[in-house]
Amino acid sequence: MSTDEETVKDPLGRVSRVAATETPSPGPATPYEDRGELGKGGMGEVRACEDTRLGRTVAMKTLRVEHADHPDMLARFMREVRVQGSLEHPAIVPVYDVGLRDKTPYFTMKRVRGVTLRDVIRDLNGDEPATTQRYSLRKLLAALSQVCAAVHYAHLKGVLHRDLKPANLMFGDFGEVYVLDWGIARTDAGIDSTEGPASSPGLTATGAVTGTMGYMSPEQLRGETIDARADVYSLGAILFAILTHEPLHDQKTEEACRSSTLRGVDVAQRIATLGVEVAPELVAMCSRATELERDKRYSTAGELHDALERFLDGDRDLAVRKKLALTHLALAREAFPPGDDEAKRARVMREASRALALDPELDDAAALLARLMLEPPTTLPAGVEDALKSDMEGRIRDTARTIGPSLAAALMLVPGLVAARSVPYTVVSLAVFAMLVVMARTALRNPRAARMGPWLGAWSVIVVIVGLLFSPPFIGLSVAAVNASVMTTTWTTGFRRSLVIYIVSVAAVMVPLALELVGVLPSTFEVVGRGMLFHAPGFVSGKSLMYTYGIVYIVVVIAVAVMIAHAVRAGEDRLRRALQMNAWHLAQLVRGPQSRARTDAA
Repeated sequence: MSTDEETVKDPLGRVSRVAATETPSPGPATPYEDRGELGKGGMGEVRACEDTRLGRTVAMKTLRVEHADHPDMLARFMREVRVQGSLEHPAIVPVYDVGLRDKTPYFTMKRVRGVTLRDVIRDLNGDEPATTQRYSLRKLLAALSQVCAAVHYAHLKGVLHRDLKPANLMFGDFGEVYVLDWGIARTDAGIDSTEGPASSPGLTATGAVTGTMGYMSPEQLRGETIDARADVYSLGAILFAILTHEPLHDQKTEEACRSSTLRGVDVAQRIATLGVEVAPELVAMCSRATELERDKRYSTAGELHDALERFLDGDRDLAVRKKLALTHLALAREAFPPGDDEAKRARVMREASRALALDPELDDAAALLARLMLEPPTTLPAGVEDALKSDMEGRIRDTARTIGPSLAAALMLVPGLVAARSVPYTVVSLAVFAMLVVMARTALRNPRAARMGPWLGAWSVIVVIVGLLFSPPFIGLSVAAVNASVMTTTWTTGFRRSLVIYIVSVAAVMVPLALELVGVLPSTFEVVGRGMLFHAPGFVSGKSLMYTYGIVYIVVVIAVAVMIAHAVRAGEDRLRRALQMNAWHLAQLVRGPQSRARTDAA
């Protein structure tokens, strides 16, 4: 056996000397029967073999034939054997044996079956159902936590992996997680990243730099001396891939990936650009692990492991959440006051709500939401307009339901009209009443088909008839006032409609009165001394009938007025309850348990 020695210093400063190009003695024929190729790399190939001594299948890695006589390749191969064999950890594949086969060095190790993280992320990105169901985010984070622990263990043993990436992490069939391919690992505390050729597929660094583009740290890419924080950077890039199913750096070309690595990436901004919802703690972890300056990263893989475990255990970083809450509050303030800008109003609502979700004790965010809700815009958003239209439809239904008492009051006039032989008045009144009944039934079935014009016109005709029979400025006026209040309560959504209702109602009273004053129509009243005498030109009946009509008229008109007032008040009460509930809900977001207890007690 030939041996050269090299000096090894671990992270604790301990120095030892180990064989650098140790090659095994030929020995007897190997007890391994070939079962086929499992994989091939730049330096060696891996084959499945049957260990006839123990009756188990193992993986045998051999140096490729073309490299067997190359001293540097032989040294690297034996270094990989020694490094992997010295690391005894559940997440690192154990080495079983080492020797020569047909003058070619080999070592055997546990054969692992499963899928790599690269394949899992690819399937998740394609929404493959089986993979999506099996590999939840929590499971992937737990696996990465185990990887961080294994890498930290290797660092304590003085070993850096230097090529951590999704393709080198494997999930076993029974929940195991393995860190693969220690082929370019080194056992120095301070490591020159330019030693040896590249060995990784894909965007693997070419020339003298070892590692894989997109996952190696900036200092490793520049060929500088690296330490454990280079592997931490790679773990952070893997975390980003787990969270977003996309690479941290642009992978379109090697030059684009190199430029992105050396320039650095704003992790939070990139995640936002991808449109992925990620917990703020995980964003902070990924950002810190992939800092451009190594001094700003986690100093060890163990620290990243601990951060992941705290997240998985539910110990969320409150300081990070409060900081993010203030950021969202600042964004909400930038857009306030929004005025009639619907996009700004939505932004204030969204950002202030996010701030409260992150920090429920942030009173300024609650106050901003309250101001937004209590200061409506001049021009309402489309959704609010739709809600108002729906509310109007409800009011139209309510009016249609209360049309019965109003028609009953008006129908009391019909017998008098018939008795007075007032044929035109009788025909017109009955036609209007029939039309109102039809419109009421239509409004109950489909309030959207109801229109203000026909209702206002029909009731104005009734006002005119009442005025012609019993005096426009007195008896007709009360009917017009009740009608105007009903119409305004039901149909008003702005000043213009209120003005139309007012003008038409006034005209229904004033036009007949004007015609009386110029002598076109018979007078319905006259001033006698210090009193006033009313005439009912449409009636020929006596005093008792007039008293009866007067009493019924008083009872019904007041009843209708009360019903309208009750409906208006009920609507206002619903609105007040809704506003108070909104205020209460906002208060619960910013009050502590003691404040809520005092509120409940009160």
